[in-house]
Amino acid sequence: MKSRLTAGLLALLLGGFGAHKFYLNSNVSGVIRLIFFWTWIPAIIGVFDGIVFLTMEDDAFNRKYNPHMYAPIQPQQNNSYSQNNTTYTETKIPEKCPSCKNPNTKKLTVCEWCGGKTI
Repeated sequence: MKSRLTAGLLALLLGGFGAHKFYLNSNVSGVIRLIFFWTWIPAIIGVFDGIVFLTMEDDAFNRKYNPHMYAPIQPQQNNSYSQNNTTYTETKIPEKCPSCKNPNTKKLTVCEWCGGKTI
């Protein structure tokens, strides 16, 4: 699991050599910064990267650099949730079209075979 603090400190202290990019598995970007370290441009960009990492929220960092921590969201029938005083209802999309009974493998709301509504 990658740490936001470690990435930020590596960017601030060794950003000119691309250490934070290697740490975050962006090896191509790390090699480019390593090649051009003598221009000081990667060091300046590294300072900005460090500030971004250190001010980024943990959830945003983890979603970007630790995606294995989050399971894919599966919609459930009649599952309501609220966000910013707005209520959303998730609807389960059926596996087969109710009209023609063909499979709905792409999880579309309109059947690609008959054009009928699947929900």
